[in-house]
Amino acid sequence: AMTFAIGGISFWIPSYMQQRLAIHEGLGPLLVVEYATHVESVMMREKMAKLLSTANQTFGVLVVISGIIATFLGGWLADILRKRSARGRMLVQAIGLLCGAPFVALCGMTPSVTWLLVALTFWGFFKGLYDANIFAAVYDVVRPEARGAAAGLMNTVGWLAGGGTAPLAIGWIAKKESLSLAIAMASTVYIAALNASCIPMNA
Repeated sequence: AMTFAIGGISFWIPSYMQQRLAIHEGLGPLLVVEYATHVESVMMREKMAKLLSTANQTFGVLVVISGIIATFLGGWLADILRKRSARGRMLVQAIGLLCGAPFVALCGMTPSVTWLLVALTFWGFFKGLYDANIFAAVYDVVRPEARGAAAGLMNTVGWLAGGGTAPLAIGWIAKKESLSLAIAMASTVYIAALNASCIPMNA
């Protein structure tokens, strides 16, 4: 779920944020005209390139900083909970999924640039909370002699089925419907992963 979100959001959010910034600066009508006439002016090309650069930088800073903070906190909290329960680390990951899903949806649903930045910040935070315990949680339920294979399999499946397909899936939905809806729908993957994570917790 998280690699799907990382792959999809990292690929598409800069372009999505570029659109939101353009509308925020009053360039929406010009974009509509250029899209309808298939004629792009040099001025608009330069403005959109500048907005895309701003979007990339802003996205990177928000997600990296919030993720770094959350990764440390997630690891620290998981170690504390692990002393109380064998499922402590999985619980922290479940919290990351549960709390991160609404902010993924908000990224796609909000027309506000401010709220988009807020949503990205909190998405990065809860992503870090989840990421902190990826391998530690697996090692809690896998025998020591099989941990290397388990980590390799998890990475392979995660990036092929998640990060590798997400940009294509979101792009396909965006073409059929809208990029806003496609990004928001990525939150459903979080819910599916949360339901799956409850299986070992209840076992």
